[in-house]
Amino acid sequence: MTMTKDALGEEFVMFEKPVHITITAEFKRTPQDCDNMCVKLVIDYLKGKVIHDDNPEWVAGVTLVSRKSNRDYVTFELTEV
Repeated sequence: MTMTKDALGEEFVMFEKPVHITITAEFKRTPQDCDNMCVKLVIDYLKGKVIHDDNPEWVAGVTLVSRKSNRDYVTFELTEV
């Protein structure tokens, strides 16, 4: 399931199993180094809405992707593990 903040809407579906989160940042200009991406804000936003907590019991891993694109955009994909 791939979600953006807009796709989440007002109703949230809580995952009942641990997830792996992939965050992809797209940049019109030079892509940012992955180690410069601040993902804490994104994961904290998900906490209590679609994941119970951001501890290792609920978030098994996080993958960061940064790439050039024709738009500035961020997507996050949660996959149950």
